[in-house]
Amino acid sequence: FPENFIPLCGKNKFDPNNKSFFITHSLGVMSGRDAFVNNFSKDRLKENVKLTIEHYMSELEHVKHLQNRDPKINQTKGVWSDEWRKNLEIGKDIEGYREDLIFPCIQRPFTTTNRYFGKDLNSRRYQTHRFFLDNKFLNPIISSTGKSSSNKFAVLITNKLYDSSLTSGQGFPLHYYLEPKELKSTQLELELATDKQSNITNYVLTKAQKLYGANVKKEDIFYYVYGFLHSPEYIETFEYTLKKELPKIPLLPNKDDFWNFTKSGKELAQLHINYEDVPTHPEVQVNISRSLTQTREDKDSVFRVVKMKHPKKDKLDTILFNNSITIKNIPTKAYEYVVNGKSAIRWVMERYQITKDKKSGIVNDPNDWAQENGNPRYILDLLLSIINLSVETVNIINRLPKIKF
Repeated sequence: FPENFIPLCGKNKFDPNNKSFFITHSLGVMSGRDAFVNNFSKDRLKENVKLTIEHYMSELEHVKHLQNRDPKINQTKGVWSDEWRKNLEIGKDIEGYREDLIFPCIQRPFTTTNRYFGKDLNSRRYQTHRFFLDNKFLNPIISSTGKSSSNKFAVLITNKLYDSSLTSGQGFPLHYYLEPKELKSTQLELELATDKQSNITNYVLTKAQKLYGANVKKEDIFYYVYGFLHSPEYIETFEYTLKKELPKIPLLPNKDDFWNFTKSGKELAQLHINYEDVPTHPEVQVNISRSLTQTREDKDSVFRVVKMKHPKKDKLDTILFNNSITIKNIPTKAYEYVVNGKSAIRWVMERYQITKDKKSGIVNDPNDWAQENGNPRYILDLLLSIINLSVETVNIINRLPKIKF
């Protein structure tokens, strides 16, 4: 990168004096036991979490008075990570089930699941507990693909807890919290213990205000970063550098370019954070081939999905949602929006299918999310939203200022 480019993150996390855009950053949460801590069904997740906690505690009790501290491996009940084995060796309990540790989590692009965020069931939480203090906190996070990624550089924003596999890279939040280091149990404790901080450095704010005017706010800089990281010229020019280093970007000398990137960044963020609310593209057609009966159960079953597919590999304008529903006339442009190696449409098609974990036997059924949230059409509506979101994203990217490096 050129010398005048500013790194997104500094060398020391949580150091306000970093000469970078952001004060801190973090990889997403990593479990090592996804089947037990992630599920579209909140009810199934509760059962799985309680099962695996009970399994650990049962093995702990079993080996307490034995010289051999090796647990009985039962893959249908738990994953014996290094952390669990160390805890077992020293006779340490793990935290019991807590309802308030079920978080909405963006696990893959445009895929929200229920996530159990307990420290003993996730191998690494990194700094994410400093970004999301309870399961109702919303905090915009710019997540970019990491170093050594095999995929082309990509970036995606969310305001929810995010999994390490979202983009397989670092997350840069709008805010972070000085305390608490661990999640508190009541809102009062949160209010007493937390200190909300902007994650944008004064260093970069001062530079931006000198270039563009005193009305520049830290939030403007945050969205400038999100807009700029979508620049095709930037991604293509520094494609190989971005595979070796975390991003560095300039504060452009032209005031209009700064504000145009900021405006586009806000538009992209609005789309990508509120992806479930994007209306259907006007040209897309939805055909329901089977007549609906009058019973609610039969009506709801029409929207169940097992695995979406195209009628042929090259016929991308059509998606067979299930045996009853076909989506047609999907614009070719929609497939141009690619994030972390796949089109947004492909991510939804792949993630929203019924799966069964081979080792544990745990079923993960996206239809459960639809039913538990009171919207049997959720997956169909989601796919329709992502088709239009993809077209609109491409349109916004095409309007970005053209930058020569």
